[in-house]
Amino acid sequence: MRLRVGAAAVCAALALAGCGAPAASTASPFTDLGSLAAAVRQSLGKTGTVRLLMSEESGKGTTEVEVGLLYNGPHTAVDLRMANGAELRMAGETVFVKPPTAQTDSGGRWIRVFPLAADLYSRAFWKLAEQTAEQTDPLRTVDQLVQGGELTGSEPAELDGRKLTHYRVRLDFERVAEHLIGFISDESQYRIRTRLSGKGVRIPLDLWLDDYQRPVKVVLDERPMARFDPDLTGSVLTVQYRRWGTPVEVAAPAADLVDDLGG
Repeated sequence: MRLRVGAAAVCAALALAGCGAPAASTASPFTDLGSLAAAVRQSLGKTGTVRLLMSEESGKGTTEVEVGLLYNGPHTAVDLRMANGAELRMAGETVFVKPPTAQTDSGGRWIRVFPLAADLYSRAFWKLAEQTAEQTDPLRTVDQLVQGGELTGSEPAELDGRKLTHYRVRLDFERVAEHLIGFISDESQYRIRTRLSGKGVRIPLDLWLDDYQRPVKVVLDERPMARFDPDLTGSVLTVQYRRWGTPVEVAAPAADLVDDLGG
């Protein structure tokens, strides 16, 4: 699965049920990335769940993923669902994986993966789950935005009838490479880093915030990377934040539908 959550989830905010919304801001748009990120981070201070809908468009087609995430606490939980019927649930120290519906031999069954298992498939599933949880953590990605980005402009905007502020950011590839390509094989990482090194690649990112400094939409355009690496098709990743205030509960599948892997 190529689509990454963290690459576009530079900021995420979701009010926890019962916390209430923060006071709306009437201030002018931010003019520097540090102040913008600080405001978003403050709005995330007491949040802990987020639901997002992601789509990635590339020369190979479109991929869609829906994610429910419980973060910023002692235990991370992830509920990831792809359009092809595949699912991944990470709750505590256990990962459950459901193959795509096209794989009819799976019969709708789940695979339970153990964190200390030594087999190749278990390690791969755990790496995917951990990277999804880590890279989706909005507090972490806000910090990375400051470290590797530059605010280039802003203006009032309207999206689906909502009045928002649209911010335009450019990311320095060499400063955010780990976040963008850290999920792929070491060999592929080396190839991409070598071909893009010293080229001054800047990656456009568009961010829409509401009056509470909560993200509504993020669009990351990775096509500039493909100019220097013919093996990359280039993609545009869009993340939409929905159902704010909805608790995220990641439950284990029914025991009679689960098979163990690496146990």
